[in-house]
Amino acid sequence: MINRIRVVTLLVMVLGVFALLQLISGSLFFSSLHHSQKSFVVSNQLREQQG
Repeated sequence: MINRIRVVTLLVMVLGVFALLQLISGSLFFSSLHHSQKSFVVSNQLREQQG
């Protein structure tokens, strides 16, 4: 009984770690996407000024 509880607790902890990693990865992705969009806007503005 106690052994089964330990296994379930370990699995829940591993699932929690993966969920945390997923949140971190998602936030980094959206941060990168936002930065890329800003860079694209600046690039277009420079192109319009040159042309």
